[in-house]
Amino acid sequence: MEKKNIIREFLNEILGDHRQFCPNEHFYTFTRIKCKRWGQIYRNEKSPTLQELYDISAYFKKALNVITDKRQLKIDFDSTEKTELTLNI
Repeated sequence: MEKKNIIREFLNEILGDHRQFCPNEHFYTFTRIKCKRWGQIYRNEKSPTLQELYDISAYFKKALNVITDKRQLKIDFDSTEKTELTLNI
């Protein structure tokens, strides 16, 4: 069973097509994700950490919902710097 690519799904939800996003230096600095690591996450070779998911959500200022087989993770980003992180197991 192939695991879902949550980053591509998130980008598709925001941009309509994940291929339209080309990370720049500001993205890498803001999220503290290195270029090589971003490529691994984007290609679904490695899973993003909770901190990386939070930082990506904060960069786009959009809520990020992640559902796996047994867990649900929801990161709500609010521009007032109030962020909610919920993990249901």
